[in-house]
Amino acid sequence: MKKLAAIMALILMQGLLSCTGVPGPSGTPVITSFNASPPVITGGQSSILTWNVNGATSVTLSPNIGTVGNSGSITVAPSSITTYTLTANNSYGSSMASMTVTVNPLSSPPSIGGFTVNPPVIGAGQSATLTWNVTGSNMVRIDPSVGNVSPSGSVPVSPDATTTYILTAGGTTGVVTGTVTLSVVPLSTYSTSSPYPTYPVYPSNPNETNLPAVISFNMDPPDISPGESTVMTWDVIGADSVSIDNGVGNVPASGSLTLTPGTTTYYQLTATNGYGPVSSSAIVTVYPLNYYYYTPPPVVFPPIRPGGERGEGNDHGGDNSGRVPRIEHFGSDPPKLDVGHPSELQWRVDGATSVDISPDIGSVPPSGKMTVAPTHTTVYTITASNANGVVQHPQEIKVPRTMGGKMMNSTTDGTGSSH
Repeated sequence: MKKLAAIMALILMQGLLSCTGVPGPSGTPVITSFNASPPVITGGQSSILTWNVNGATSVTLSPNIGTVGNSGSITVAPSSITTYTLTANNSYGSSMASMTVTVNPLSSPPSIGGFTVNPPVIGAGQSATLTWNVTGSNMVRIDPSVGNVSPSGSVPVSPDATTTYILTAGGTTGVVTGTVTLSVVPLSTYSTSSPYPTYPVYPSNPNETNLPAVISFNMDPPDISPGESTVMTWDVIGADSVSIDNGVGNVPASGSLTLTPGTTTYYQLTATNGYGPVSSSAIVTVYPLNYYYYTPPPVVFPPIRPGGERGEGNDHGGDNSGRVPRIEHFGSDPPKLDVGHPSELQWRVDGATSVDISPDIGSVPPSGKMTVAPTHTTVYTITASNANGVVQHPQEIKVPRTMGGKMMNSTTDGTGSSH
């Protein structure tokens, strides 16, 4: 009987353990994290992309990287603002997440001399001290929860869970960030009710940690000028409640919101269920007015004079001294297509000394056309620069996905929930 009982206990334990590692509700992969550290660099510097995916048979990272493991990290050094896309696939479908690395101009941005936390590991309810020193900045902020601070100083913090603090320093020449992580471990508890530990219980849950999963949390665009707006989007599964700080408050499990922050702002999303909270962060960078996204007004040419010459007032071409470049047109035809079909990018720029299109294209002439065939929804960005400044303009080409013979919107995952 004892031997039979031991065999039955082993079978029961194996059955309980098999409940872990279950993919998302529909079987599609779950991207539990995708981050860039730091998210803002100066030309010539590098950033580290880190990710973790559950339930995928293949994972790719674009542009220019290719197949990667289900979890890992890689160092990137883009020469211009670049949006990296992580795509996780299995037999049920695919999930995607994006992260933008912002590249400041080569002029001298603010400098972070130090940003530390001491001690780096605390118990729940204990506190640690953040210490920092910044030069060349007229705005310094620490998120989450701390807010605007002086260029140098220290402050005590006591978070409820492991937290990554982001220091953002902004000046007239750009923005830099620094991060430190404070680990919070549970305090040991003891019980004298029994000398033996209780049997483990493995309740069924959509993801293998039982905690909520943040599928995506993004800002589009992530870089704006003062007075411009950005769209915040998020998608969470397995949560009883979802909230976003900095005045947003409680929100549904998925949705979008248009925001117009006056300064560079770090937002933290917190998703909670009975097993605890998880968080994800997104930052929108508000650049000084000499570096911005530019939507040009319509170009109106004066009437053609007799002899074929235009009248005065046509600033198309000619002397461009004292003004930034002008993106007269940047579009795609068609703007929405099926996988395997081409689209033609078309552009026309005036007054630029250099023009490039990302991702994957690079330097181009001031005007032209190019055929592209993206395999998933892609935001192409044209960047035009001269000695007076830099302007950019995005153009999205939507590529709907198919699953089981059914067309799906390119902004949804396999569950049908909006990203």
